[in-house]
Amino acid sequence: MTFKEVFQRYKEGTASLEEIKFVEEELEKFELLEEYTLAQIDDSCPGLQELMTESDENEIRGIKKTVNRKFLKSILISFLAAAVLVLLSGPICSRIFYNPNRGYQETYGG
Repeated sequence: MTFKEVFQRYKEGTASLEEIKFVEEELEKFELLEEYTLAQIDDSCPGLQELMTESDENEIRGIKKTVNRKFLKSILISFLAAAVLVLLSGPICSRIFYNPNRGYQETYGG
């Protein structure tokens, strides 16, 4: 039985108590290794975090603004398309389905 299979059962909630304990121990190991690795990176490059945040902060803001603008633009276009469809569907449906004189010849008034 591999860790992948046990972890899948753990996520689904069908794991036994032993399997749950095993997965949680492995997750604790992972967290400790992750903390250790991050500490090693911070020790080897102490100014890395400050350098990254200062140089990339404006670029990140620009990317967020661009994404937000495109998202709002797509929402606006979708709303306008839906509004046009709603406004045009009334007269079109009335013309097709609700014309009481369709199919009858005019006998009065020429």
